[in-house]
Amino acid sequence: VSNTLMGYILMAAFGVSLLFVSTEQLETMLDMPHIIAKIFPLAIGIVGNLMPTTSSAISMEGKQWWIAQTLPVRMKDLVLSKILVNLTIAAPFYLIGTIAGCIATKPDLAGGIWIFVVPAVYTVFCSVLGITLNLMMPVLEWDNEARVVKQSAAGMLTMLISVVSLLPAIILLLALKNVSTSLILLVTTLVLLVVSGVLYQRNSRRKIIEIGN
Repeated sequence: VSNTLMGYILMAAFGVSLLFVSTEQLETMLDMPHIIAKIFPLAIGIVGNLMPTTSSAISMEGKQWWIAQTLPVRMKDLVLSKILVNLTIAAPFYLIGTIAGCIATKPDLAGGIWIFVVPAVYTVFCSVLGITLNLMMPVLEWDNEARVVKQSAAGMLTMLISVVSLLPAIILLLALKNVSTSLILLVTTLVLLVVSGVLYQRNSRRKIIEIGN
């Protein structure tokens, strides 16, 4: 939770920092007018979701995993509970970061909607991605929590895929200046939602008894 909190604190700080820095000056320095408002929804999502709690949620059960295997709990409920923990932690920092960013960038109606929608969908995607990778590569035999949080393959892959997943949208926004920003963000959001739904359903159909065996 401490490692995850650092990301979400940065998410809030990123949005708040724009209240004290002139976005116009930044855009003039970059020679890219209106670019801050365009990439802000994607950037704040990346900053906050590098290490969701779900990427080590199963591994943290450790030697006590047998308890989950013996309880009358559906895999769907177990997966959802792990995801909701991460979303609960993220929620207040998401609200602070997005509200502050919206005030700072002064977007139009569509831009304001995307500032709230894109990071929210991306947070759900990263939460589902983390639990998916941890179910695939659980580490249940450990003596130090740092091993499963900072050194596990699931954690590192979650971080890598989280960043890579939004790079195409950022590149398109920078390269295709004549294409509607809303169109690019809409496609990105729909892709993230579809992938999240597919992964969630796949995880829910697994059997608890199979994990780690």
